[in-house]
Amino acid sequence: MSSEPRLITARFFWRFTCAIDEEPVQWLRRMDRRVFQYLLLTPEGYATREELQKLFWPDQDAKVSQLSLRTACSNIRKALGALLGPDETANYFAVLEKTLNVNLELVNVDVRRYIAHVRSANIAYVSGDTNTARVHLKRAIAIYRGHIGWGDEREEWLEALASECAELQRGAIERFAELSRQSGVLLDNDAGLSSASGG
Repeated sequence: MSSEPRLITARFFWRFTCAIDEEPVQWLRRMDRRVFQYLLLTPEGYATREELQKLFWPDQDAKVSQLSLRTACSNIRKALGALLGPDETANYFAVLEKTLNVNLELVNVDVRRYIAHVRSANIAYVSGDTNTARVHLKRAIAIYRGHIGWGDEREEWLEALASECAELQRGAIERFAELSRQSGVLLDNDAGLSSASGG
């Protein structure tokens, strides 16, 4: 019987952390971590080489940026492989001819879960299923721990998402309070309303 695959857990709210079985991933360089962060938040878990080169090495010519990206890929493999084992790393992070890919089935990213709960809540609310909407809102509010954290520096590409999530959180809290009043349920502390409105 095969064991359950290990998950990479990444948290962006408040401050970025990345771990496997609660063991932090030890990045060799800041740039390696930045590239991996970006892949974790792309819609389908991948980005083209050209896209990454333009974003992270905009002042380098094509050949130099290709080499820089190749070095980042090698270091990401090493960082993940130190915890997963080199033979397993390719199941999580793949370097293809034109793209870099993260297997989203094997990662748990708080921002992705947060947005999924907010969307599910909106769908339920529009359809009139207020109980389900309230459940998803409560879960989303609990996930949001403050403004998205970058690490050691601010990332321009993350700022729009950080602002979007902060706005979603304000709306989630307001709607959760509205639905709680309508259902006669007191606002309970475990919803995290008092501490989750930051950002």
